[in-house]
Amino acid sequence: MSWFPCDDCCSGRSPTACLWSQDNLQLGGIGVGDVEWTFADPGRLRFDDDVYVIASLDAGETTWWFRMTEFKLSLPVGASPVGVEVKIIRKASVANTIKDLVIDVRDDWPNNIPATGKEDGDFWDTAEEEITYGGPVDIWGFPTLSKAEVEDDLFGVFFRVENDHVSATSVASIDRVCLRVYFTL
Repeated sequence: MSWFPCDDCCSGRSPTACLWSQDNLQLGGIGVGDVEWTFADPGRLRFDDDVYVIASLDAGETTWWFRMTEFKLSLPVGASPVGVEVKIIRKASVANTIKDLVIDVRDDWPNNIPATGKEDGDFWDTAEEEITYGGPVDIWGFPTLSKAEVEDDLFGVFFRVENDHVSATSVASIDRVCLRVYFTL
């Protein structure tokens, strides 16, 4: 089994061999939820550099869908995807407030906005932490996952978070997002 893109993207080393760039990464919110994500430079999501995409949520609020598409993945000829892994470095400004609502991988946005998916289930820490979703043999509910689906510009990561506290306001902060596709030849 192999994986794509390079390990550098998900390990904290130089991301130069990864297919991430501000020029081809489409980042945006989808207006379902209470709070829109804000960001100054979405290209910074490929680095663990304390430049964040943020959402400030009052108690009980949820964010809009956060979507990242157009990864411009190009798997080798004959590759068959067998798993998708997403790693997110995240933190909350106030303890015991922010939780994942849902995280998903999809290939046909906007026609298929995710309704179910994965979530960590735990409150986000106030210190940065890297959380892994999916893995080498996880195809995220797809019946099968093809090379064409993974390489499609609409293939991407979608997620929403919630402030699950009864009274506190908190800021959800995302420092880095990495997508890794595992495949066999």
